[in-house]
Amino acid sequence: TREMGHKFQPAPALDSAAIKERVLHQRIASIYQKAQGVRAVLRAYSDPPPASISTPLGTIMPDLEVAYGDRKLFIEIESGEYHYNSLADKMDKYLASAISQVLIITAESKAPTASQIEQWCDLRQHKLPAGIKPYSALKAYVTSLDQIQRAGVNGNIWQIFQVGETL
Repeated sequence: TREMGHKFQPAPALDSAAIKERVLHQRIASIYQKAQGVRAVLRAYSDPPPASISTPLGTIMPDLEVAYGDRKLFIEIESGEYHYNSLADKMDKYLASAISQVLIITAESKAPTASQIEQWCDLRQHKLPAGIKPYSALKAYVTSLDQIQRAGVNGNIWQIFQVGETL
């Protein structure tokens, strides 16, 4: 391929974080594809990917977009080192958007994501960044892959956190 003038980057190592994250996305996408009433599942790193969502704070692309009839679910998958600042940045963008809810699925049930979302909600109840309207609202539903595998996507497995008043 080099002799033909093509530029390429080698595939990530099989034990890399990037491959593990993509496999996790595929596992969760396949669970949703099998769920009752699901019409379509779009996954980041695939073709076509989920649509980018423009907000006053920047653009965000969900890891998964699941269509149920005329309704869409936006899903973020937390599989890495669970950095509060990057999660808070994502959540601020969702709060600044027209989206009223986001689902967050962690790779492991012991991940700190739920407590990080709770911390973010407490902060946003008292102080909104510039660019977020005072009447903005967002519900965040948090669970883990193992809970979804045990109880299904509609099981009583979701911790719910909220900023503002949602309909």
